This record gives sequence, C-alpha cells and structure tokens, in this order.
Amino acid sequence: MSFFKGILFGVGVGSAVGLMLAPRKGSKTQEKIIDDVRDIVQRTDELNESLKNFRAAVVDLKTTFDALVPEFTSGVKKDIEDFNFQAEPRIKQIQETIDHLSID
Repeated sequence: MSFFKGILFGVGVGSAVGLMLAPRKGSKTQEKIIDDVRDIVQRTDELNESLKNFRAAVVDLKTTFDALVPEFTSGVKKDIEDFNFQAEPRIKQIQETIDHLSID
C-alpha cells in the first residue's frame, strides 16, 4: 500500500512542480493544480476501494478454502482406507501364491 501511495504522491508532486514551471498565468496554473489534486484524490479513493474489495475476496476465498479442505481430506482418507480394505486380501492371496510357488 505504501508503494502506491508513494507513486501517487510522486505523480502529484511532479505534476505540481511541472505546472508551476509552465508558462501559464498563475490562476490557470492554480486551477490546473487543483484539478490534478482532485483527480489524484479520486484515483486514490478508487484504488482504496479496489483494495478493500480485493481483501474481501481474499477473506471469502480463505473461508471457502478452510471449509472445503477438511471435507476433501476426509474424503481422500476414506478412499485410501477403502482401497487398503480391498487390496489387503488380494495382496495376502498373492503372497500366499508366491510362497507356495517358492516352496515347489
């Protein structure tokens, strides 16, 4: 956030200095500076609103993530348990066959 404030401040100062050195009447320069400052304030407000919306979206994403991860994890664990339950008898049968063939 400081980075964007610095950029906006730099733009504002640069504009103000440029306008002060411009070959215009003082009142015209003053009006231009005021318009530029208003524009910078408006853009800063828009940026702050965008950042606020972004933060809200990140919070929503984290909430969704926190809700879905435990469900996903439990589902994967259940699938692994089911696989092991189905695979163990087959592995035992294969091992018995190997042992039987090794003896012969």
